[in-house]
Amino acid sequence: MRTINRYFIVNGTVLLTGAALYVAGLVSVVSVFTKGFSFPFFVSERFPVGKEVNLIVGLLGLVLSLVCHLSVYEKHRKALGVSGKAILFCSLIGPLGGVFLLKNKTAVLSQRGAETFFIQSTKPVSKTGRITGVLVFAGAVSFLLVLLFGMVSLEKYPRSVSASQRRDNERRAFQRLVQIHHAQTEYIKTDWDKDGVCSYALFLVSLWQTLDERVFPVEINLLPKELGYAMRRAHSLDGYFYVNVHRRCLERNPDDPDTVVNEDLDYRREFAVIAFPERYNETGRLSFYIDQSGVIRCFDRSDIEDDSLVGLFVLPPPSEFNQWRQLPDEKDLPAVQAELSAP
Repeated sequence: MRTINRYFIVNGTVLLTGAALYVAGLVSVVSVFTKGFSFPFFVSERFPVGKEVNLIVGLLGLVLSLVCHLSVYEKHRKALGVSGKAILFCSLIGPLGGVFLLKNKTAVLSQRGAETFFIQSTKPVSKTGRITGVLVFAGAVSFLLVLLFGMVSLEKYPRSVSASQRRDNERRAFQRLVQIHHAQTEYIKTDWDKDGVCSYALFLVSLWQTLDERVFPVEINLLPKELGYAMRRAHSLDGYFYVNVHRRCLERNPDDPDTVVNEDLDYRREFAVIAFPERYNETGRLSFYIDQSGVIRCFDRSDIEDDSLVGLFVLPPPSEFNQWRQLPDEKDLPAVQAELSAP
C-alpha cells in the first residue's frame, strides 16, 4: 500500500506541475494579445520586447505542460481504457483533460480500484523515460524561475504609461497642489503645538496628523492620509510625489558650482511644495510648484533622481525660478501639455 501511495503521489505531483505550467503559460500567451496587460514581464519603453518574451515563455510553459500530462496519461492509457488520440487531446487541454479521463473512473479512488489501477498501469521506467523526466523537471524549474524573475522585474522594467494617462497624472498633480494650498491656508490659522507661533506645516503629513505641545498625535485631516504620506517616490499617488522645500538659492556662481548662497524658508510666513513625477517622462513630464501665493508654476525637467535628495532640494536662484511657467488655472494646463507633445 505504501508503494501505491508513493506511486500516486509522484504522478499527482507531475500532474499538478503540469497544471501550474499550463495556467501560467496560457495567461502569458493571452497577455500578448490583450491591451494593457502583460505577464510575467511588463512592457515599457525600457523593455519594449516584453510581449515577444512573454509569448516565448508562454509557449514554453504550454509545451512543458503537454509533456507532463502526456507522460502520465499515456502511462495509464490501458488502465483508463481510452485511445491514443483521446490521451493526446486530454494532454492538450491541460488540467481539464484529467477531469475528462477520470469522469467515469471513480472506482480508481477506492482502495481496491487503486490497487487494480496500479497493477494495470505500472511499467518499468526505461533509461530514456528517466532522462526525459529529468529534462522535463529541469525545464519546469527553469520556467518557474523565469516567471518569478518576470514578476519581480517591475522595478527595473516598470509598466509603461500611455500619453493620455500621463496627462491625467499631471492634471491630478495640479489639483492636489491646489488642495495642499487650501490645507496650508487653514493650518496656519491655529497654533497646533501651543508654542505661541502659528506657522505652515513643515511636512505634508502634518496636514493629516500633527503633534501637540505634549507630543501627542492630533488629527488634523486637512489632507487625506495617502496624500500626506506621498512624500517619497515609493509612496507616489497617480505617478507623482510631493516634496516640501525648505531652502532657496539666492546666488550661484556659474564658473564655480560649489559657490552658492542659500537661505532657509521661513515657514512662519511662507511655504513651498513641488510635485515631481515618479518616473520622469513616463508617469509625468511636468513638475509643479506652489507656494503661499497659490500660484502654480510648472517646469519640464526632473530635479530629483534619488529619494535621498528629497529633503535636500533647494529652489533655484530667481533667474532660473522666474523661467518656470505660471499656470493661473487648471484650464491653462492642456495648452502646455500640447506644446510638449508637439513634434
